[in-house]
Amino acid sequence: MQAFEYVAPKTVDEAIAALTAHGASARLLAGGTDIIIQVRENRKDANAMIDVKTIPELMALDLAADGSLRIGAAVSCARLYGDAGVVRRYP
Repeated sequence: MQAFEYVAPKTVDEAIAALTAHGASARLLAGGTDIIIQVRENRKDANAMIDVKTIPELMALDLAADGSLRIGAAVSCARLYGDAGVVRRYP
């Protein structure tokens, strides 16, 4: 597997800056299984893996009292399906 830099930004702005700095072969890591396998098998190039799971707002799963639901862009389906409040409110 080719070497790459691992970046764990704490904000969306930091993630954007990392993407800009590393260029076209930077890859976002949200779940990780697909992109890591593709890089390991030399099907994709990556000079940097930018882990968006470290950004709190992208990992947010909020069920409000009014019934509204906010799902962050990096929330996994397993987390969503496993949340008792979500399952109860949205069967």
